[in-house]
Amino acid sequence: MTSNCEIRASYDEAGIVVYQAYRPEIGSYAAENGRFGPGSNLPG
Repeated sequence: MTSNCEIRASYDEAGIVVYQAYRPEIGSYAAENGRFGPGSNLPG
């Protein structure tokens, strides 16, 4: 099975940052509260 998934990340000597896209309401809540919130279906 072939997957069309793509991982976007950047790295340097200090670490790795992996980018993940979320619906705006999920991303905004997480950025403001430091955790995932209601409706995300993700661990909060």
